[in-house]
Amino acid sequence: MKNFESQQFRDNLAKEIKEAPKEGRKEILDRAKETPEYQKARTGKIKERQGEEEKLDQLRQGTGVEIEIISGVPVFTIETGQKDEVISKITQFFGENTVFRIINAQFVDDAIEFGTDKGRVDEHDFRRVADGAGYDVWGVEKQALKQGLKKSDVFCGTPYKMFAKGGSEFSSGGLGIPDDRAAILIYDGGKLQEVEGPEEMGGLSDGYVFKDTKTKREALLGIMKFRESFTEFERELHALESADDKVALLEKEVFQNLNNKDDLKNAPYIALNIIAILHQESLKNTKNPSADSTERIGKLKIISDRLEYEIRMIDFADNMSGQVKMTREAFSKNDNRRMELMRTWPDFVIETTENYLQENEVDEKYKRVLLEIIEEARKCKLELNL
Repeated sequence: MKNFESQQFRDNLAKEIKEAPKEGRKEILDRAKETPEYQKARTGKIKERQGEEEKLDQLRQGTGVEIEIISGVPVFTIETGQKDEVISKITQFFGENTVFRIINAQFVDDAIEFGTDKGRVDEHDFRRVADGAGYDVWGVEKQALKQGLKKSDVFCGTPYKMFAKGGSEFSSGGLGIPDDRAAILIYDGGKLQEVEGPEEMGGLSDGYVFKDTKTKREALLGIMKFRESFTEFERELHALESADDKVALLEKEVFQNLNNKDDLKNAPYIALNIIAILHQESLKNTKNPSADSTERIGKLKIISDRLEYEIRMIDFADNMSGQVKMTREAFSKNDNRRMELMRTWPDFVIETTENYLQENEVDEKYKRVLLEIIEEARKCKLELNL
């Protein structure tokens, strides 16, 4: 348990130093060091840290989780097969006055540096390259901007009670992030304030703002991440040294190798790698602007747009062709209930697909696919006398 008096002294000293002119801060600190209160607070801090380390060691022994202290932040690396059990124990370890945030694990270093994965998001925002599902559905960032805050000052999170309920069945798929590429930031709820949602949402929100936006790191209690397992495509990508070669491989993977539902298993990993390289190039281009880096960023954005298009088209084509297949299957098995239900499905597929072709820009690749589906639906209708 924290020593309240020592903590209060440290808080007051930090506030006094922060509010003082720069030239007077060293004198304030030197003067404080001579007081018995400072020595007591320092001793209390050391004992507090020792106590926390002992508790972490007990947690390590009880779960087998790997724990590394990075810049004062405990980072837990969890084996994917043990995630549900271990997440639950770590959640309980930090207690009820906590808030949890699921993020793309590529931004763990930013979280350690800034106290939030959104530390650079005001200048370099490529989060929506991924699936986009679950992205700020309550409009938290819009609310923050209205209040004169930055996007990086707020985040979407989950309070302890809600997170503890779902912790035994953790999944980050709704954010377009595979489970082994996610990380969970654990925050001190006492250093956060809830963000009120927009009127059209009834004031509801899953947003939080840092009470002190200048000391965000102090709110971060710990980070959970997972042991990664790379796909064959990623191993090939990571083996490349040239940024241009990496962009070329991503382009090939998206434009040539995504053709059916099975291929889409790679889509979230492709998206995360596009985000990673975009982020690197954007940071590099800010420090040392170059035409080559700008060109790579442009290409990556085109690849990202194409990835979104491929996902949308493959999902639509799979849905339409699936209805024709299910209709054939029902009639081949003389399943009367399903036959009655599905006898209008081929007509629905024909009409829906024709309308889609008329109302949307579809390239030659998918125009051919959709026309084949229409033809197959007509055959099905004729053969089954529907």
